[in-house]
Amino acid sequence: MAVQGRVIIYGGTGALGSHLVQFFNQKKWWTCSIGKKKNDVASCNVLVEDTEEFVKQADAVVSEVRNAVNSSKVDAILCVAGGWVGGNASGEGFFNSCSTVWKQSVWTSAIAAHLGSLFLKNGGLLVLTGASAAQSATPEFKLPTGLNVILIICLGMTAYGMAKAAVHQMTKSLGERKGGLPPEASVVCILPEVLDTPANRSSMPKAKFSNWTPLEFVAKYIVSDVDITFGVVFFSALYKWIETPAERPRSGSLMHFKTQDASHYMYQDDPYLLPTSAASKRAYGLGKEAGRRAARYFAKEFPTLFMLDHDEPRIPAFRPRKLPVAEEGYSEADLMDRIRKLQVHAAIAVYENAIKRNEAEFSQDSLHALLELVCFYNAEQPDPEESAVHHWILSELRPTALNSWKEGGVAEKVFNSIQPKTSRSYSTLVNGMLKYHSVATAAKLFDEMRDHSLVPDLLTYNLMLANVCRIERNNAERWNRIVQLLEMMRNDGVTPNVSTFNAVLWTIKEMRSWKAAPLNSMQVYQEMLAVGLEPSLGTFFCLLDISARSTSLDSIVGQIVDRLENREVKIEDNLDELFFPKIMQCCCDAMMSVEMANRINNILEFRRNRDCITSMHAEALYYESYLTLVARSGVTFDQLFEYYDRFVPRFYSPGFKFLLELISLVEMNGGYDALPRLWSEIVLQGRSSNSAILHEFFSVASQVPTSVGESNLAKLAAIANDAYERIRSLYELEEKKARLPRGFSLQATLIGRIALTLARGGNYDRAWETVKIFLPIDQENEPLAEQRMRETIEGVLPTDVLEKLLVSLISMEKHAQCKQLFDLVLRETGEDEDALVDRLSATDTEISGDKIKALNTFRRSD
Repeated sequence: MAVQGRVIIYGGTGALGSHLVQFFNQKKWWTCSIGKKKNDVASCNVLVEDTEEFVKQADAVVSEVRNAVNSSKVDAILCVAGGWVGGNASGEGFFNSCSTVWKQSVWTSAIAAHLGSLFLKNGGLLVLTGASAAQSATPEFKLPTGLNVILIICLGMTAYGMAKAAVHQMTKSLGERKGGLPPEASVVCILPEVLDTPANRSSMPKAKFSNWTPLEFVAKYIVSDVDITFGVVFFSALYKWIETPAERPRSGSLMHFKTQDASHYMYQDDPYLLPTSAASKRAYGLGKEAGRRAARYFAKEFPTLFMLDHDEPRIPAFRPRKLPVAEEGYSEADLMDRIRKLQVHAAIAVYENAIKRNEAEFSQDSLHALLELVCFYNAEQPDPEESAVHHWILSELRPTALNSWKEGGVAEKVFNSIQPKTSRSYSTLVNGMLKYHSVATAAKLFDEMRDHSLVPDLLTYNLMLANVCRIERNNAERWNRIVQLLEMMRNDGVTPNVSTFNAVLWTIKEMRSWKAAPLNSMQVYQEMLAVGLEPSLGTFFCLLDISARSTSLDSIVGQIVDRLENREVKIEDNLDELFFPKIMQCCCDAMMSVEMANRINNILEFRRNRDCITSMHAEALYYESYLTLVARSGVTFDQLFEYYDRFVPRFYSPGFKFLLELISLVEMNGGYDALPRLWSEIVLQGRSSNSAILHEFFSVASQVPTSVGESNLAKLAAIANDAYERIRSLYELEEKKARLPRGFSLQATLIGRIALTLARGGNYDRAWETVKIFLPIDQENEPLAEQRMRETIEGVLPTDVLEKLLVSLISMEKHAQCKQLFDLVLRETGEDEDALVDRLSATDTEISGDKIKALNTFRRSD
């Protein structure tokens, strides 16, 4: 069998390499796998012997490859061998780490480069593998956990960064004209964020996998340093570069790979069953979280079942915790040990044990440390089981509201035991009270502190500024208190930071009825810039909220976007997570351009900026505003669904509000061709039993003009039949009092419009079955579902719907049923038979000659 092409894959038995071998094998290419193990799918294998001598290994590989290619040239050489190694220069295994990663990345890349010089065709392609992280310093490796904190996975990855940086430099050198590759050949270095391999998941079990690069598709948008964009998946991109040299990026380019269309990491174990609706996503995520907690429960309750430990190095945080026992410690060393481990209840118990034994001789530093711990957690033990998934699903789009301050609790006892009182002790207690909403008591304690000539710390001033609205009653007094606090800071020599200005802006934001709020907020912002502070996302959130209804909103949004474009931003406090949903919501409400919304979305998708959206609720609000703005901008439905398909269901599951928006757009713009697609989305999102959505949908579907054609009317009739079957199934349950879905009530108008849609689409038999619910019949022979529907239906059919139903359904064949429907119309309109027939015959444009004949049979004279 003739082969289509020839490719050498270095690392062909690794996680990524094996996928590449399989991909090219399906394309009927000759594949040569280089690795420590045999790949049974490859056309041939070159086995690498593990040795400490680079030259010996390199010569052996070159010799084996020469025999394998048999004097033929290859189209491409893809070096995807490598691995991840942690550690910094202070680690005991630093030298071993350097040696290991040098073999994995530099040796393999150098050998691949030499193979390219020998065996690549003219115009061939060499691909090496680098790392995005190695483009800057790598003293520590941080991965977002989804919470408002950063989890440091390891002490660093100095060796890894060194090796990958060498590969980057090698790529740039090979890309030059005298780099050593054959004429017209190209070299590219791919830089994934983190490859989503089993080994990496095992090494970093608490990482956020959604930012990693899946093996099946590394990126939808591949952006090189020469701004070339490819809208293809990774393997297809490589294949295209090999086949079409003109499509390649510049030789020597470092290519960044970033996942754009993968599912959220919590669903990646089962991507084929990716939940589509918000409810199913929530249920799926919470179900997995419940399973995780159940596993933790068994590990906690039955630790002896988990004694076998293969971990190396052993990480105590990942091991089952010992069963709690009564705290017996009482010494200062015991106290500091519990504080360092964040064991709040145990630290309190040690303190109380010492008091009972009359041995409470703790140093000031120890008491201050205990006070800080107790105030920060309000004397409650933090929940170690709360995960990123739990936070992502359940958190609301607002600063977290915690439990109330424990008045007269252990924190105040510890505070009273500290003698003499210091700025640190006062500030700690005030901070705790403000954090847990005991604002009035905190304000009194703050004044007491000032009376004792003690200087509050910066955090205390910031919290006081953020809570001014809870201390003062009217806006004038609030502004005076802000100015007073700022003057105190200046007199005390306390230098403000970004959080100080954010606290002032937050308070101004809360003063909603204050006319001077927009002007004063901009003055605060300008002062912030004047003192050399870089605004945070929380700063911009407050400015947007304050100016949301002002005429300067467009200008403010433009300035913010100009400032943030092509910048990586991070979450620094709780306000920051509110920024992206807010700015997109402001754009939507102010009907700004799609171009502005796209610029904002580009900021979000830049590097790791997506980590600034920290909850499902925030993500939903952001994308709902984005898509609503696009929908209202006048784009065609094809263009709208291009945006829609980018984000649904990966990031967003359309809710009630957005689906109603789409239905109204169909009605306004006459985009009736989109109704079948829209119904599919309604069903996928689990909204097919929502009365409001059903009513709006069939209000449009039942009035579609006949000019759309019989085929489109037939499609709408099929949708109406599906909708009726779904409604009917709700009443088929054996239980008499079966609970109906939330948000559903059976309305006469809805059933009438469904029947009308059926009739206009030619499904007359089904339309008559639907209409029977309004007509007097023998209920003994009526199916159970119809009986229950008749009993629970609400409202009456509008006259216009009744008349259109009569015109659509009337025929000579069903004279008795038509007479019942005709009589129903008479009762509702109050007209006599002749007048009704004359009016319908003269005014209804869809009535045919046969229907007029059938109507005439109901005249009084007949």
